[in-house]
Formats: sequence, C-alpha cells, structure tokens
Amino acid sequence: MVFVMQAFPPFVMDEHSESEGAFPEMVRAACALMKADCRMEIYPWRRALRMAEEGEVHGILVIQKLPERERRFYMTPPIAHSSYVVFARQESHIAYSSPHDLDGYTIGVYGPSATSQAADGIAKAVPAVRIVLEVDNATVLRKLAALRYGEKAVAVMNADVGRYLILSQGIGGLAVAGEIRKVEYYIGLSRKRFNDRQAERFNAALQEFGKRGVIRAIANKYGLRLAVP
Repeated sequence: MVFVMQAFPPFVMDEHSESEGAFPEMVRAACALMKADCRMEIYPWRRALRMAEEGEVHGILVIQKLPERERRFYMTPPIAHSSYVVFARQESHIAYSSPHDLDGYTIGVYGPSATSQAADGIAKAVPAVRIVLEVDNATVLRKLAALRYGEKAVAVMNADVGRYLILSQGIGGLAVAGEIRKVEYYIGLSRKRFNDRQAERFNAALQEFGKRGVIRAIANKYGLRLAVP
C-alpha cells in the first residue's frame, strides 16, 4: 500500500526524502501488524490530496474530517488533537480572543491550506485584516519575527507545528497569543482502493496498537495530544 502526505512536522517530517514523524510511525506499525508492505511518499498538499482522492494511492496522512472528504475516504478514528492558534511577537503583548482583536492587522499564513481558510474566516469578520500567503510555515514565522509584515502582524498556524518550528529552527521572540479553534487529524483511506472490510481491518490494527499503548508512546515521543484511547 502507498500512503501520501505533505511535510507537516511533527506529525510528518521529511528527513532526507524519507517520511518520519508521528503519523508515519503509526501507519508503519499498523502495516506490520497486518503483514502489509507499505510505502510512504511526501508531496505538496494539493498533489497528495488529488492522488488519494483519485485512487492513485491507498491513503493520505494528517487529514481533517470534512463532509466532502468522507465521500472519498474511509476515515480512521481521530488520531491526534491540535488547534489553530495566533502567534505574535512577545513584545506586542496582544491577546487574541475574537477576530476583532486583529482589526488592522496583517496575518501571515501558509496556503492555500485549511489553516489559511481559518485566517480567511477572521478576515471575513474583520475586513481591515490583510492576509499574506506564504509557501511554508517556517517562512511565516521567520518573517513575523523579523517584522517583515510590520508592527501590527501575527501568524495563524497549527499550534504543534508552530512550536516545533520555533524550537527546531531557533526562531526567537514569538509566543501563542490565543486559540482560534480546535482540530482533529485522521488518516484517510481511499474508497477507490479500500473496501469496507479492508478499511475495518486497517482501523482494527490501529485500535489494537492503541490498546497496547504503542500509539500513545509514539504520540508522546513527538509531544502530540492523542485522540485514540
């Protein structure tokens, strides 16, 4: 079986063209229990999603549950909890609790992505907000820290991704200013490659490792909040 994904550390990391991170480890464990030969490949998000939707591959990692996606994928139980948050420079002392707190601000965000859709929601509520799309999350954080977006600026990002990048790349002076909303991440199994029985077998393998504590150990290794018991 072939699974695709984008680099999304610490959920998925691209290490010398090899997929690492929490979700690849969980899938490898499930494949081993099923005695299945599994391969994981990293692509830009749009390409990965298209390949999985069209059945060119068997599944996709780190996906949110949306009605249109449930029509194309068997969804595993939720794997990890996270959240979309606002990052700001510590010296700005901004506290985010509603879109109106960002009136007149510039938001840096990776996109197009589900995260940029969250930023668009803020901009729709507060027309004075300006959105700047970047090619990756690290660029957003570096520009925010360097005042490239100006004094009145923030970043919208997955909390776990942002914290990982700040630590791993040594980006100083940034902190979480508030939460936008919580999210859950799943593994999507292509309905063009899996049938009901096969999807149930894959999910059963994940659940078995959940009972054994293997999934929790992997999540803890990467500092993620586990959704599967």
